[in-house]
Parts: sequence; structure tokens; C-alpha cells
Amino acid sequence: MIDILVVEDNLDIQELMAEAISFLDCKVDVASNGDEAMKKVLKKKPDIMILDINMPKKNGFEVLRTIKGRKTTQDIYVIVFTVRSRPKDVKMGYELGADVYYDKPRDVIPEVQKAIEMIKARK
Repeated sequence: MIDILVVEDNLDIQELMAEAISFLDCKVDVASNGDEAMKKVLKKKPDIMILDINMPKKNGFEVLRTIKGRKTTQDIYVIVFTVRSRPKDVKMGYELGADVYYDKPRDVIPEVQKAIEMIKARK
């Protein structure tokens, strides 16, 4: 089963995403800030991370830099899903290792489905 971590500080969005993803036959976990996300990643590495950028404590760029900078976590497929859609933000996201960078509001579920199929093919 594919493990997905949703990192989102807006609890309404977090809940909606987790519920929608649960219908994809995946195990879903959530984190409300960057520090919590890193603790969960180090405890049990997800296959896919859906990552907001604007969060308290440790922002999404810091989380992305950390996980892509470690050999043990650099292969996590990261979908950035954020309101920060200025060209410089998108560029930074990809430079730090994001696999996909989506701006809100958008239906991110089709991209999650693509990532799930790709990861299943690898396993």
C-alpha cells in the first residue's frame, strides 16, 4: 500500500485532501506544520508527500530542502500544493527538488493518482 503524507496547516483543506486520498486505496497521514512533518517522515518515510509552503514553524521550502538533501528521504515524491505561485516561488520549489508544483485552488487528486501509479510500478 502507498503511504501519503499531507502537510497542510489549514485543517479544512487537510481534512478534505485526506478524505479524498483515502478513496485511492492509500494509507494517509497528516501533519499541520513543517516540524511535525519532519518528525513523521523520519519515523516512517512516506512514498508521496503533498506539501504546502506557507506553514508555521518550518515552512514547506525548508521541509523540501531537508528531505531532498538526505539520502534516506530524497526519493519521496513531493507534490507542492500552495497559494505561492509567483514564478520565483515555483522556480525555488523545483530547484529544491519538488516533483510537481501546483497552485491552489486546483484539483490535486489526478496528480496524486499519477504518482501512485508510478510508485506502484517501481515496487
